[in-house]
Amino acid sequence: MGAAVQANEASSSADTTKEAKKEDKLGFVTNYPPGDIKVKKITDPNNPFVQNNGLQPEDVILEVNGNEASKFDKETLRAELGKRPLRLLVRPHNQETTKELTKEDKLGFVPSKPPDVKVTKISDTANPFIQEHGIQVEDRILEVNSSKVATLDWDAFKSELGKRPLRLVFAKPPTAQQQQQQQQQQQQTTATTTAAATATTTSNDGNSNKNNSNDSSNSTSNQPTNHETEKPEKTEHAEEPGPEPGPAAPTGEVHNQET
Repeated sequence: MGAAVQANEASSSADTTKEAKKEDKLGFVTNYPPGDIKVKKITDPNNPFVQNNGLQPEDVILEVNGNEASKFDKETLRAELGKRPLRLLVRPHNQETTKELTKEDKLGFVPSKPPDVKVTKISDTANPFIQEHGIQVEDRILEVNSSKVATLDWDAFKSELGKRPLRLVFAKPPTAQQQQQQQQQQQQTTATTTAAATATTTSNDGNSNKNNSNDSSNSTSNQPTNHETEKPEKTEHAEEPGPEPGPAAPTGEVHNQET
């Protein structure tokens, strides 16, 4: 695949990810859709973003901020390139080669299955196709007969490989120097991310302490001062029950019984 331009990410292939910060200028111009988006011209060779990421004319921009660049229209591409931070996935122009097999050619190598197709074994080192094009184990196959291999299942991929003429687009694995650059980018990104996380934690702790201080202050202000005396609460006592009343006196007239 291609190379991407982002300091916080490394790719297992020749693609590299580059990220432009708020203060960064691109230092290059591109063509506009339709078709592949490429670095058309380096406008500022001394631009740190260009120098640090090794951008060159004809490098292919595969993604912009995580979106496939070839699907943008002109205005959307311009808007995305103007954003900061800006994340670009770039394929170096010198990492991709196109090979074609004629009717009598055999592959001479064994590929892995999609979606990430690599040369896993050279089955015929004397094969003219292998020798002529310098195909090696770990080379990646990006396209077969103009189809992206990542979009094909195994049966469709085998069917395409059996066709003649056969057109293959390869990408070489990253060199030792590229791998070292990617590791350095990862280390720089890790250090930046750690520093940002530490700053955020410190800020949150400060806010927490401030809130605790305010809570303590508010709690203290709600307490009565030394000059105030609390009024005792009025206590209500239940009335004790009196003696039980005796039998009620009879009512009406009393007549003496005559004897």
